[in-house]
Amino acid sequence: MSSFSGKVVLVTGASSGIGKATALEFARLGATVGLMARRGEELEKVAAEMGGKGIVLPADVTDEVAVNSRVSELVSQAGGIDVLIAAAGISLRAPFETTTIETIRRVMDVNFMGCVLPTKAVLPYIKARKGCMIAISSLSGRKGTPEYTIYGSSKFAIQALYDGLRIEHMRDGVNFGVFCPGFVDTPLRESVLKGDGKVYENPPKLPFRLWSVDLCVNKILRMVRGRLKSSLLPGIIHYLLTADDFVFRGWISDMVLRYKFGYWRK
Repeated sequence: MSSFSGKVVLVTGASSGIGKATALEFARLGATVGLMARRGEELEKVAAEMGGKGIVLPADVTDEVAVNSRVSELVSQAGGIDVLIAAAGISLRAPFETTTIETIRRVMDVNFMGCVLPTKAVLPYIKARKGCMIAISSLSGRKGTPEYTIYGSSKFAIQALYDGLRIEHMRDGVNFGVFCPGFVDTPLRESVLKGDGKVYENPPKLPFRLWSVDLCVNKILRMVRGRLKSSLLPGIIHYLLTADDFVFRGWISDMVLRYKFGYWRK
């Protein structure tokens, strides 16, 4: 019997990438999965792969009314919620100086408020079942990164949100975890925003390797099963950043990022 048999999982950003892959794996392991994203037609395709385990919940995660309505719909159909995977997000790569305020607001709205609203909507139901919430962040949400200053800021905010919630609800038996991967091989790589809010026709070359979606899914499942508060990909980054901050006050990682992003001679 699967450890997720009889469980109800809500996944935001479930139409593609990490969200889709995670939703499919939870369904394979026996869970009933609520699929939330803007593109209802894509969610229908995901649900079709689940053999009756998917509940389609089209909604923009920045729309409070829509999110609350869809969460209520999921609870009505499935009886409650055990797990939230907050995976919705957009990517931006541009120097802060050339990024418009409108683009900054858009990224913060989708990446941060798009985590806040589902989290707030499901909290009473997760508390009732002493469940688990996992937010998908980024390594740039753990270490400031050139050209990802705004994207990283939206992810730093998620870290602060879930760290605080973990303490507020420790006695309620709710686990809050943040997963921080590096660059992941998903369709998001083809829709990275420029500073003006438009999508790159040819996205910039990545400074580091791409990680597989399957590895991300395995990490997320391990976090839910172990009720972990954090996980990084690659995992060794946690130790490298800790050692760098403690011994070198972050100087080594700053130098590596300057070199990798071409700021060594700027």
